[in-house]
Amino acid sequence: MVYQSIEEAELTSPLKSYTPESYADYVRRAEKLSNGEIVSNKIEVNIIRKDGTIRHLQVYGKNIVRNGKAQGQTIYNDITERVQAEAALKESEKKYRLIVENSSDIIFTTTALEEFAYVSPSVTNILGYNPAELVGKPFISLVHPDDIPMMQAEIQRSYSLNSKFGQEIEYRIRHISGKWRWVVSKGTRVVDANGNFIYFIGIMRDMTALKQAEKEKHQLEDKAQINSRLTAVGEMAAGVAHEINNPLTAVIGFSQLLLEKQNVPEDIKDDIRIIADGSKRVADIVKRLLTFARQTKPVKDIGESE
Repeated sequence: MVYQSIEEAELTSPLKSYTPESYADYVRRAEKLSNGEIVSNKIEVNIIRKDGTIRHLQVYGKNIVRNGKAQGQTIYNDITERVQAEAALKESEKKYRLIVENSSDIIFTTTALEEFAYVSPSVTNILGYNPAELVGKPFISLVHPDDIPMMQAEIQRSYSLNSKFGQEIEYRIRHISGKWRWVVSKGTRVVDANGNFIYFIGIMRDMTALKQAEKEKHQLEDKAQINSRLTAVGEMAAGVAHEINNPLTAVIGFSQLLLEKQNVPEDIKDDIRIIADGSKRVADIVKRLLTFARQTKPVKDIGESE
């Protein structure tokens, strides 16, 4: 409230400026006092200024002797800025609590002993644990044994970054079922004004689905490369088979003609039969090459009569 003079202030009861809620509290206190109950001599009230704004006051009352008479003294201390700052802080804490508790990522803090001090509710969806059952549990106990050295090195490195978040690292962490899930996380230590460690804060994101997708992609790429190589080999095999086919047909054909002639000596025919048999074996190999090359059309045996 703003008075034009001391006289105006002395003539105006502060109770007239109380908000309805503060005045109701005053009435309840007066009733308790009249009933002999003990109440605090220090309270907080809200008043309405002449311009309509609300101020927060701390009121302290005590008994004094003035001019030989016992009197009550009331001291009003304006704490508006403090109350507003506390309200803003509570609102900020509420907002960030909502963000943390509704985040799809796991947000966690650990103590100087690297034990969980807080774990956000999202840990249940990602790892299956109840947040409360992880509090006090060593963080490193959930990390895959092969990833522990890398994890410890990154934690130590982050301690020297002076509250700057470290680099993202990928590692495996144990699900409540015993299976391993891939996560990526980064974090930093939080210190007080004197540089003393308060806690370590980290953010963890589930990367299992992405890692699985990458694995499947690599498998498909490897399979595509193998198929490409097989196709190239098949094409080469088909080319070789066709190149062999033409002269081989002539060899087999002329062998059969020589065997049918009457004037060819028998010992020469024996040699011709060896040539014909060997040529047919080669023809069978050519046939298999064409099959490997995925020649789907029926291939007539070389040497068969029309």
